[in-house]
Amino acid sequence: MEIPSLAYEALTDKRKRFVDAYIGPANCNKTEAARRAGYASPTPEARRLCKDPLVKAAIEERMRELAIPAEEILARLSEQARGNMADFVEVDESGRFRIDLTEAEKSGELRLVKKAGFDQKGRPAIELYDAQAALLALAKRFGLFPERQELSGPGGAPIAVEATVETEEDDVERTAAILGILAECGALRDPVSPRSHGEHGEEAGEDA
Repeated sequence: MEIPSLAYEALTDKRKRFVDAYIGPANCNKTEAARRAGYASPTPEARRLCKDPLVKAAIEERMRELAIPAEEILARLSEQARGNMADFVEVDESGRFRIDLTEAEKSGELRLVKKAGFDQKGRPAIELYDAQAALLALAKRFGLFPERQELSGPGGAPIAVEATVETEEDDVERTAAILGILAECGALRDPVSPRSHGEHGEEAGEDA
């Protein structure tokens, strides 16, 4: 079955409702999405719909449309990091201030406002998105603060380190073992032992 490039548009209205509910209020719960779409038997219908290639393509298509690109995420974090309360407050000559969102609305900065309303005394109040949190997120993204990992032993105890001191005998034994392995492999042209070396030396002296 060939799936159209615009799979969502090729669905029936009822299936479109299922897709919209699935990626929306149903929070990717297929049975709940089928119920919201108006199917009489939500559970079996949900299983059937999620196996349909056209429905699956439509879900993926809609999720791609709704996803925020990485570049936009970084741009929004940068805006939040630069957010300034002075852009939303006006101070008069007496030092009193009032909240003014007019200019912020014109400049498109209202998206920096996390919450707007009134405090317990009925005074207008606004809260911007945390600039420090945005800065930390950007710093982490660009590796400005390399993460350090602290290693520990069982139960958080320090890691036990055992120091060893090699003696001259250890070094001699290790060298002898390596020479033995090389001799067995034929890697030495004339493998000799200290004893045979001495015997050859005596013979050379006699010939001289």
